[in-house]
Amino acid sequence: MVIGVVKSVGILISNASNVTIEDLVARKYYYVVNGSGDNIRIINASLEKGLTADLQLWGNNISVYNAFVPSSGRGIIIIGDNITIYKVNTFGDYIGIAVNGSQVKLEGVANPG
Repeated sequence: MVIGVVKSVGILISNASNVTIEDLVARKYYYVVNGSGDNIRIINASLEKGLTADLQLWGNNISVYNAFVPSSGRGIIIIGDNITIYKVNTFGDYIGIAVNGSQVKLEGVANPG
């Protein structure tokens, strides 16, 4: 019997484009969603307890809509251009949301601390 196993990556996006992930509930990975690409949309997601990061993406035209991200480390990390984060509730021990790029829009984001 193995107890307390944590897997590496829940969903890996590997240099993909035009990706939509909807109605996702995932938890207890080092990275719940990780990868790179363009035109990536995460819609209605509960990404919980990523030990390294809950959502970490590199690319352009990345959108996160209606997500719950209670991180034990880093919540959302996105590097790229044209990023939209809308109606996201995040809190954590280290980083709630970190974005590096241009044309970034945050709306309806809650971080109760």
